[in-house]
Amino acid sequence: MTKQSKELISYSLPYGWTLLTPADLIITTNGDGYVIAAANYGMNHFEQLILSVTGEQAQIISVPHQLLELTISITKEIIYRPLDFSSAE
Repeated sequence: MTKQSKELISYSLPYGWTLLTPADLIITTNGDGYVIAAANYGMNHFEQLILSVTGEQAQIISVPHQLLELTISITKEIIYRPLDFSSAE
């Protein structure tokens, strides 16, 4: 089993939401509330989480195949950890 202990960093998202995710992800947002968190772990292993956030809700548009954790809280905090096979021992 792989060790998934990367430290999470915080990104401010539209409408007061916060995303906590590993630093090696690419985070893209727009003014309409769409959020993409993309991971590229090489060898054509490209995973992305797509969300739509508003003042009242966070909606999952697309979820990656390899997911370690995805938590959405009522305090407008989203925690996303993709499963990272690049650090396998």
